[in-house]
Amino acid sequence: MRKFVLILLVALFSATGYEASATHTYGGEITWICDQDPNSPTFGQFRFFLYLFRDCSPNTATLGNNYTINTNAPGGNIPVTRISQSDVSPTCAVGTGGNIVCGSAPPSGYTGTNGKGPIELHVYQSTWRTMAGTPPATGWQFTWSLCCRPTNVLNLTNSSGQQHTLRAFMYPYNPGGGAASTSPCFDSSPTFLEPPSLI
Repeated sequence: MRKFVLILLVALFSATGYEASATHTYGGEITWICDQDPNSPTFGQFRFFLYLFRDCSPNTATLGNNYTINTNAPGGNIPVTRISQSDVSPTCAVGTGGNIVCGSAPPSGYTGTNGKGPIELHVYQSTWRTMAGTPPATGWQFTWSLCCRPTNVLNLTNSSGQQHTLRAFMYPYNPGGGAASTSPCFDSSPTFLEPPSLI
């Protein structure tokens, strides 16, 4: 991974109840890719991605089309725009009814409330951008935060008053003992090859 280390703080994937006043995000990740194609007009630039998982039970709040990844890297904060939204609910039947589906009432035979379990994946991306400079030993930090969490999270006290934060770091690359500049870029962030377990 060439000294790029991704730190991911994922807010809870919990099967507890939620209030409609919350934004209902479970967590996500921040990643980036480096264009290493010398024939590309964006050669040596970065593109950033924000992945968010949202509870899509009936009557839950929605996510916006645009957000900002905050950073201490050159060029300032990074605007991202939603490029996709998909239902990634678990494929399973609850009780004697049908599958869990975004925006649907609880499946037939389900005895709980609020149709727990449906989940959406929202993907946001930035434009290509140059980040000239060398990350310090502590790395450049990339964060995205949202307040507040659902109120019925079991392992947090006063969860509705607590925000969750996604965070990633880009550390310096030291080929031959000296730190390399990120312009042109030389590597992409680590990425998860398997989606998270939703149950």
